Amino acid sequence: MSISIDYSSYRASSPPFRRKGSHCNMGKMLKAALWGLLIAPTGVFAKDLCQKPNTAYLCKGNWGIPRSEMPQVTGAVRERFLESVSSELSVTLEQIPAHRLTPIQSQLNQRSIIGMIRDNLRGKFFPCDVEILVSRNETHDNIIDGHHTATACRLLGGRQLAAVVWDFANSVLGRLKNFPGVFHSNLRDAQKI
Repeated sequence: MSISIDYSSYRASSPPFRRKGSHCNMGKMLKAALWGLLIAPTGVFAKDLCQKPNTAYLCKGNWGIPRSEMPQVTGAVRERFLESVSSELSVTLEQIPAHRLTPIQSQLNQRSIIGMIRDNLRGKFFPCDVEILVSRNETHDNIIDGHHTATACRLLGGRQLAAVVWDFANSVLGRLKNFPGVFHSNLRDAQKI
């Protein structure tokens, strides 16, 4: 069975910072987020936002899996994976409030996320419009791939575009373990996104 995703309708509900000319209007939430990422002194030097006291909330609920053990799924590989599981599982494309997404990965590269936010403010990149991979069960929407993108969207107060596989996260991770084209990278490589 082949899946077909219609991308034409999701932009209608994009957050206000997505509209031309308004991407530089930072609200209180964005100012607070940038304060936590860039300015606030913590006494802790860490490139990993999960290790900084003022940004650790971004990693709340993670499973303790380092980035090097998480599957990295590019666009074409993601499409093949979704097509392969769609015969037995429900797969949907949704915009999910980014603050509702639960990370599995226990590391977030500060430079990568700041770069995405900076590019958003310049009108060059819109992290909330980049499709990530999420697993859903009765209680959680777990991020499988796209932790940095989803975190940038969360700090921008947006709704994240997500391909949602309706299955438990450990099952989706198991299916991806040996899926052709899936690779792994460390935290330092995240800045190359």
